[in-house]
Amino acid sequence: MIKKNRTFYWVYLDFLAKASRNPVYREINQQFYDNCNAIGKEIIQLGQKEGIFAVNLSAEQTAPKIRAVIDGYLIQWLMMDRTTRKKQSAFY
Repeated sequence: MIKKNRTFYWVYLDFLAKASRNPVYREINQQFYDNCNAIGKEIIQLGQKEGIFAVNLSAEQTAPKIRAVIDGYLIQWLMMDRTTRKKQSAFY
């Protein structure tokens, strides 16, 4: 499973490089992020209803930040060698 995830994210990074210069790819990527943000907002709002997250937390502003953290960790994970990944597996 880890190998499939790594392969997917390598392809995704290549896609992002193309999206930075191609408006069609950029629109596809925007739709992906819009979907991720919608899911993130739902999770935050559910957590607020269940008392897990503070009610004054803005789901609209927080969801994209969560996605940014996920993307940042994935890039770091991709750039690590196998030994480093095993040592830090609790964090990734």
